[in-house]
Amino acid sequence: MDATVLLALSGIVGRVLFRRPWTVDAVDPDGGHRAWDVVGWRSSGAARQFVADRIAATGTTPSGAEVSAAVLASR
Repeated sequence: MDATVLLALSGIVGRVLFRRPWTVDAVDPDGGHRAWDVVGWRSSGAARQFVADRIAATGTTPSGAEVSAAVLASR
């Protein structure tokens, strides 16, 4: 197995097992940058989808509270 693949897999396993947060980054059409730290593989996916949908619908990034509420609702 290639060392790069092994390193990537061990990083993902380490994040999942040790509950390290995933960073969800977004840039809105006006160039505004926001980032959220979300714990959990599925939760970060839900946050990413919520942020992408919000930017597509309104052109703005959601607040941290809105992202947290969306993650809680997805559980």
